[in-house]
Amino acid sequence: MSGISDSHARAPGTVTTVTILCTEVVGTAEMRKRLGEEPADRILADHKSLLRTMADERGSMYIRSRGNGIMAVFPSATAGLDAIIAIERALILASRETQAAAERISVRAALSAGDVRWGQDDIAGLPPVEAARLLAATDADRVLCTDVVRLLAQGGRHCEFIEYGPVHGKGLAEPMHAYELMWRTAAG
Repeated sequence: MSGISDSHARAPGTVTTVTILCTEVVGTAEMRKRLGEEPADRILADHKSLLRTMADERGSMYIRSRGNGIMAVFPSATAGLDAIIAIERALILASRETQAAAERISVRAALSAGDVRWGQDDIAGLPPVEAARLLAATDADRVLCTDVVRLLAQGGRHCEFIEYGPVHGKGLAEPMHAYELMWRTAAG
């Protein structure tokens, strides 16, 4: 899936509140050096397929490729959190099942929430920028989110968050107050 799905399409110019999930595979340059371009491309294509499937199964409204990851848009914070928890758990399970495999995929992720303006086949607004800036500030197997995501998710999914602190994002007027999602201990 690429772009806005027909069942979730919004008229261009429509403003809605959504949750943005950005992911990125860590260490792809090193993987390409070790394995070569074609084997690395196959591994990354399989990985993106997994990401898209997990996001679609949890109600993503829009998915766009971001180099070595995706940006997915969800109608709720709970759906976005469910997606990244499922993705991280699936990656751990896959690495356990294929211990002989040459590569373990490690992902870092970030979530932000707020109003976006829908375009013909894209979205615009501050939440995608915030998610990208948080993504740049995190490490492998770590999920950061804004305080807005944490607050919106209350009551929707039992998740533990640890205060991460302020994250200064390029081009943002103020630092974002970030939390780390403790996805390994999340219920479900």
